[in-house]
Amino acid sequence: MAATVEKFGRLDGTVNNAGFVQTNVLLHELTAKQWRRIQSVDYDGVFFCMKHEIRAMPQSGGGVIVDTSSALGRVAVPLSANYCGSKGGVLGLTKAAAATMVVGRSGVNAILPGAVNTPMVQALTSEPQFADLLEKLRTSHPGGRIALPQEVARAAAWLLSEQSSFVTGAELAVDGGFLAT
Repeated sequence: MAATVEKFGRLDGTVNNAGFVQTNVLLHELTAKQWRRIQSVDYDGVFFCMKHEIRAMPQSGGGVIVDTSSALGRVAVPLSANYCGSKGGVLGLTKAAAATMVVGRSGVNAILPGAVNTPMVQALTSEPQFADLLEKLRTSHPGGRIALPQEVARAAAWLLSEQSSFVTGAELAVDGGFLAT
């Protein structure tokens, strides 16, 4: 963050987007290594980014942080305890930061995508044991499809824009109605 502020003179907004999925493991069968692997990327990565972003933003008169959580941070699905736990943790970090970061034009919000057609999802659904997962993902969304990456990006862009200047601590579902069902 210091290099960004040094080069550009300020830090106006960030999107913390990191994650990968490890499924098909029951909670009580997760090893500490499996647990930490997900937490270190999906949760710790967001924490360390936010820590340094929040330090840099007052120098700019405030700033906006958008954290990528997941619909699975709100609801659970079988065999995904580590992913659901990490993304739920991101929601907690987002709310805690929103409650304390009030310098200038500030906002700390989370986007909660449902399934998104990303290389990660494509790789997961290409594995034989998950052959029917893509169809299950499609049918679990009322619209009958999963999101495109640019749909999630537009939600993040809106939260970074002046159009959302009074929005903070919010959870914006970008899930085609998944959480509504």
